Amino acid sequence: MAQRFYEPIARIFTNAGAVGVGYKYYFYQTGTTIPVTTYQNAALTVANTNPVISDANGRFPQIWYSDLSQLKLIVKDSSGNIVDGAGADPVGETDAAVSLNDFDVRPTSYWGLTAGTSTAFTLIANPTISAYANTQTFVVQPHLDCGDNPTLAIDGLPALNWKKYTQQGTKVALKANDLRASQRYFNIIDGVNVVCLNPSSLPILSGSATALTIASGVVTLTNNSSSYVIDTEGAAATDDLNTINGGQNGQVIWLNTANNSRDVTITSGVGNIVNPTGLSIVLGNVNDVICLRYNGTNWIVQYFNYSDADPIKLISTATASSSASISFTGLSSQFSKYMIEIQDMLPTTNGATVIGRVSIDNGVNYITGSSYISSCVTHNPATNWASHNGTTSGVGITSSSGGAVSYGLSNTSTKGLSGVITIHNPSSVATHKKIEANGCYDNANGDFSQFVSAGAYEGGTSAVNAFQIILDTGTIASGSFKLYGIK
Repeated sequence: MAQRFYEPIARIFTNAGAVGVGYKYYFYQTGTTIPVTTYQNAALTVANTNPVISDANGRFPQIWYSDLSQLKLIVKDSSGNIVDGAGADPVGETDAAVSLNDFDVRPTSYWGLTAGTSTAFTLIANPTISAYANTQTFVVQPHLDCGDNPTLAIDGLPALNWKKYTQQGTKVALKANDLRASQRYFNIIDGVNVVCLNPSSLPILSGSATALTIASGVVTLTNNSSSYVIDTEGAAATDDLNTINGGQNGQVIWLNTANNSRDVTITSGVGNIVNPTGLSIVLGNVNDVICLRYNGTNWIVQYFNYSDADPIKLISTATASSSASISFTGLSSQFSKYMIEIQDMLPTTNGATVIGRVSIDNGVNYITGSSYISSCVTHNPATNWASHNGTTSGVGITSSSGGAVSYGLSNTSTKGLSGVITIHNPSSVATHKKIEANGCYDNANGDFSQFVSAGAYEGGTSAVNAFQIILDTGTIASGSFKLYGIK
């Protein structure tokens, strides 16, 4: 490629400041005294004289040459004296021939639309490639939304897994809709995978948990992690965390305790930790977790999930549909008592009564027979309060009054029973298990009844870990049931 030579001095002057008329440029091969011809045009077809001589205004004609870095310039005055400081060797800015390889060219090209399927894309590159290399970058436009774990094969080469980086710099597979049709994505080939640098979504990961130990109520964040495991000072059984040092405005962190036998209390309002409810939070289990966000001054509690979080916790729900029974398993020492809330339970058989049974093998068997004692007091508008003995096949939740239909449940679709059953201290191995219930229902005699019942499992002191609700006759046509744990 031809290059225009620009003289080192825009206009030649003598040392006295006069116009340098008849000054001469002598061109040689760099580092030698071998003359070189220069040209008047970019096509390098019209040669200049050598030397090239300045005109009456001290200016030179246009000077072209194919590679200025190969030229040496000597400047002489009209008398043939060398002008000190006016020459150059070489004339160009480099001292050797320059090629594209010297710039380590790694061009990025737009390579067009993909083809193939949502999980096995293909691409004809422009320009094409003959092999994958970890210096390749490209922009691609998918022809359809991607599915989970897609691959990309370029120019008939083997397919590479198409991945993305997490916020922690870990490569993970692309997921469905990470690449959307008609959008363009910038990618690299790292020698192993195709990695999309701008997927439509990125997973938010907390990173590996960093261990911190409380010192006088304080911990200091040591890196940009979002997950921290907090231990008590000196491995004490309990400790308070009042202040968290470090952090950036807007940073979100997750904390959990290091050991089930060491409780960390996250205090509120003592240091720079603030719970909007004003309550302190005890992390007593390694699965307990609290999320906080820094506002530049305080760490504000955003979320917490821990074993002592609420005095009442909804554990599970059940819905009856011509069900022989409703059962709840997994009762444990985590709660001091359990409550079952019943909404609109309707029997299939008119006059049915409700019975509760316990299990000590987590619902494999429910105990029947004479292991129970119970009584039920029911009030009807027509008869006022009446006391009735319950059944011995379980705890009588409602009364049959010795078989009288008037105290059984109505099976009319607009009727039903609503109430609460409470199981006290089910995990105790020292006492009989006490059960109480209360609520109201429409009875089979067309009256409205209120019931209060109490009973106990007296077949032993084993821990009770499941409870079952049945009817003395027929099935449970409908109704909703919720199990709560109570601290």
